[in-house]
Amino acid sequence: MFFPTSFPIHGSYLTAREAEVLWLGLQGLTILQISERIVRSPKTITRHRENIRTRFGLTGYHRLQLFALKIRPELEKWVK
Repeated sequence: MFFPTSFPIHGSYLTAREAEVLWLGLQGLTILQISERIVRSPKTITRHRENIRTRFGLTGYHRLQLFALKIRPELEKWVK
């Protein structure tokens, strides 16, 4: 997959790695599967998700998933 350095979204941004983590999560991959796919530790994947939640004021995993679904069209454009 090709990802630019960062993506503008809702007045803030996602780093390329954060966008990739969100995209893979939308594909149904677990933290462990994502970590194996992008060759990073599960702790790093968890940290990326925490950074996204903090930056966008999301509380809990459920809101992160809703956010990812909301921006899915933009993620799809960036992935292709």
